[in-house]
Amino acid sequence: MLGGVAVTGYVRAAWAHYFRRDADLTASLIGLPGASFTATGAQADRNSALVGAGVIARFSERVSLGLSLDSELSANSSRIGGSAQLRISF
Repeated sequence: MLGGVAVTGYVRAAWAHYFRRDADLTASLIGLPGASFTATGAQADRNSALVGAGVIARFSERVSLGLSLDSELSANSSRIGGSAQLRISF
């Protein structure tokens, strides 16, 4: 309880291993025969750490506010995303 508000939090950690690392995409246009192309993206690292954390504050039985942060970290890259949620039940 923090000032009459119930606050809970969590932390998650995991490891990801990618067996297939290529980022190739082949596409074609149906209306134009022979108009196919390949796009090559950046090659991802084979191993990365997945980390997530969040906090949920319950103001009442029907109202809560949540914040979360998720990330993927590797030797050459990092991705970070977050979200916020306001939940109201009727």
